[in-house]
Amino acid sequence: MDRDVGTIPNYSGEESSGTAKREESESFGKEIYIMDFKRSGEGVLAVASTTYSLNELVEFLESPTVKIPVGALDLGTITPVEIWKAFEMSDRKRYFSTILAFDVDVTPEAIQLAEQLQVKMRRSSAASKKKSDSITSSTTDLFRSGPSKATSKEMDRIDHLFNQYANTSSNLIDPEGIEELCSNLEVPHTDIRILMLAWKMKAEKQGYFTQEEWTRGLKALRADTLSKLKKALPELEKEVRRQSNFADFYAYAFRYCLTEEKQKSIDIETICQLLDIVMGSTFRAQVDYFVEYLKIQNDYKVINMDQWMGFYRFCNEISFPEMTEYNPELAWPLVLDSFVEWISEKQA
Repeated sequence: MDRDVGTIPNYSGEESSGTAKREESESFGKEIYIMDFKRSGEGVLAVASTTYSLNELVEFLESPTVKIPVGALDLGTITPVEIWKAFEMSDRKRYFSTILAFDVDVTPEAIQLAEQLQVKMRRSSAASKKKSDSITSSTTDLFRSGPSKATSKEMDRIDHLFNQYANTSSNLIDPEGIEELCSNLEVPHTDIRILMLAWKMKAEKQGYFTQEEWTRGLKALRADTLSKLKKALPELEKEVRRQSNFADFYAYAFRYCLTEEKQKSIDIETICQLLDIVMGSTFRAQVDYFVEYLKIQNDYKVINMDQWMGFYRFCNEISFPEMTEYNPELAWPLVLDSFVEWISEKQA
């Protein structure tokens, strides 16, 4: 189902008048009602197939008799994007990770991700006699009751595990806490899986995990104990190494090493270490040659994101060591032109 997002107003959290706007639909020649409502950024995700249905759904959910807060809106098929959106809301209040939908489809990938992230979905169809019965007969009780006992206990265990490693004065898991965590997981702190764990948490500062990041990552991994986290690492590695995820992880690894404000490049020594950790097991020969070149050349003291991503593209698109597909006339970073020239001379 195509998304009709062009007629939806901005629901980014800005306050608005709380009135319904009426617009003329050029394509269908009929009126479309769009709800423009005041929101705090907290609440469930409401999804419907049309703007008219979405307007009615929001009015119903926020009516005095129901009183279910709506934090965000969407139109059309529920995909993994909507699941992640609902999951992010749970960072504010755990029972907000709920989608209430009317007359929409859900992709298999979204269903799988919802199960993984424990995002609740309640749907009804247009064929239902009473929307109030079909949409909220189960969801109102579910929402008002808050988190289930099982979910609450799981979150308590995740919080308890965080407190085991967190610095009590900063309320952060700092480098010392991460080192202790690695020791208990029986994983070296330089192991790629620790970087993958940071990626899963969406950690922003190298060597530190906030409680929000920790909760996000462990909840997604369904790991509320140390033993579960240890067992989750191999599956996390499989997830990251999927082609659909690895490019994002590779880019994240670079950003994670930008430790200073406004820093845009990384020194050669750190880049060589990072390449070995992130790409070494997949593209061993390319990494070894590139690291050797970077260490002996004198033209580059640092590597930026464009050059970093260029090497990823090189590994995936250019056969090695033949490199017959490499064309310096194309948009390759100059450092790779020099690298290919160096290898050609070395091979000759």
